Amino acid sequence: MTAAMSLSSLTESDLRARAPVWRQLARLYLDTEHDDQDLEHMARELAASPYSVDQLREIEVWEVAPVVGMNAFAMVGAWDGFDEDWLQQQCEKRARRRSLLLRFAAPLGFRRFVRWATGDYWRRLAALITAARTASASGAQP
Repeated sequence: MTAAMSLSSLTESDLRARAPVWRQLARLYLDTEHDDQDLEHMARELAASPYSVDQLREIEVWEVAPVVGMNAFAMVGAWDGFDEDWLQQQCEKRARRRSLLLRFAAPLGFRRFVRWATGDYWRRLAALITAARTASASGAQP
């Protein structure tokens, strides 16, 4: 699947493949610090997806951050997880149809906001995802 794929052409299989990705990416917005062990777990789950690192970042920007992004900045935000049914329903809605408001907000700063909010984690995650995929391809343990 390409990043330019028409959202209306998402199949049920595509949405099933996204569900674990949404769960892992939403963890970036919990009101908690993520240690190396947390990031390694997230990276293994994300590496198992059919999406490139760039596609994962786009899924975060368009489907996950609009749903849970403000939690990271709430005075008393969720810290132990989001309701999985709610998260899946909300992310799926955004996967199927991007909001007009977000399409205007992305170039005006929303994308920059997301990169700022999770940028440190993403730099580490990208390297860990690549390492996990390389290890998997070579048959080694990550």
